[in-house]
Amino acid sequence: MAEKISPFVYWGQNKETITLKIDLKEVEPREDEVDLTEEHLKLELDGVGVQGQNKYTVDLEFYLPVDPEQSKFRVTGRGLEFQIRKVGVGECWPRLTVSQKKPAWLKIDFDNLYDSESSSDDSENPEQDFEKEMMAKLGKDITDTKTSAVADVKLGYLFIYNMFQFIGFSLIFVKLQYKYWKDGEDSKGEAFENVGPTFMMCQIVACLEIVHVLTGVVKGALLPTIAQVFGRFLILVLIASEDRISDRYVVWYLFLTWSGIELVRYPFYMLSSIKQEIYLITWLRYTLWIPLYPLGFILEGFVLILAVPFFDQTGKFSITLPNAANFAFHFPMFLIFYMIIFMPGAYMLLSYMYKARRKKLHPERMNNETTPKTKNMKKVL
Repeated sequence: MAEKISPFVYWGQNKETITLKIDLKEVEPREDEVDLTEEHLKLELDGVGVQGQNKYTVDLEFYLPVDPEQSKFRVTGRGLEFQIRKVGVGECWPRLTVSQKKPAWLKIDFDNLYDSESSSDDSENPEQDFEKEMMAKLGKDITDTKTSAVADVKLGYLFIYNMFQFIGFSLIFVKLQYKYWKDGEDSKGEAFENVGPTFMMCQIVACLEIVHVLTGVVKGALLPTIAQVFGRFLILVLIASEDRISDRYVVWYLFLTWSGIELVRYPFYMLSSIKQEIYLITWLRYTLWIPLYPLGFILEGFVLILAVPFFDQTGKFSITLPNAANFAFHFPMFLIFYMIIFMPGAYMLLSYMYKARRKKLHPERMNNETTPKTKNMKKVL
């Protein structure tokens, strides 16, 4: 996949507007080629830029919302110039993009760096104002450097975590296949014996994914994350605690399905942590769930149905009266209650994945439904 090339983009601001100067000559963009919404500016144009005649891409996600209808652009001899109106009460942004990591091709337009009020001729002390501006900029640069260092540590941790999980689930998947090739159908009854400890370890480590969302290390929906981690953990406890379940063939199929899902999920997250993307992996991440998630739910439901009578017979995990706490807990009833909420939970998770797939693989459809049309932006001739 060819790497996208971006031209130099120079930006400045005052309290009301953002100015962008895109160093791309010999271009004549149509209004429908300029995708400006409240959240972002996207361009993909042929022109002459830093790498000569080529196709160049600009993709900026703004720090705060802007007003596309009150914004305008024009073509000059040096490239494209945008005047983009900010939304709401005028204020100077600390940076142009929502991401704290500035792209290498994004530069400061020093002609439009300072607010017009602070640099006007009627300032009482222009030298002092300039010194304050430079000290503020120096402080901001130091803060940005510290923030960037923290972000690098976070991304490094996420890469290692996802690589660890990918290796673990790869071992599970390969071992299941190898045992089946070596021992045939008999290996299906020994799936938990062969890979159960490895699966338990990977699933315990996966509890960190809840912590990641809670602490903001990653962006994600908390409820689907909790549902997926807790649901798998419960099924593993049922399998590990009852020999009459662990030797069933359903465990082999369940482990194969679960590990198959993770073989594309964790590589996708590994690439995301280093700001890279391979379209095939992205497509698999947001497509394989369509057959595998429903299959996994069916297999999990089968394990739950098996577990209810077995745990009713053994009384394991149940608490009976009398006891010091004067508290009773019937584990099979808990499993029945879990099965009642299992189907709505499965539907919620499938709906979440469907929306995520549309957003990632078909963003243009989401933009058409949820964002203003760019055609209202004015082009200045």
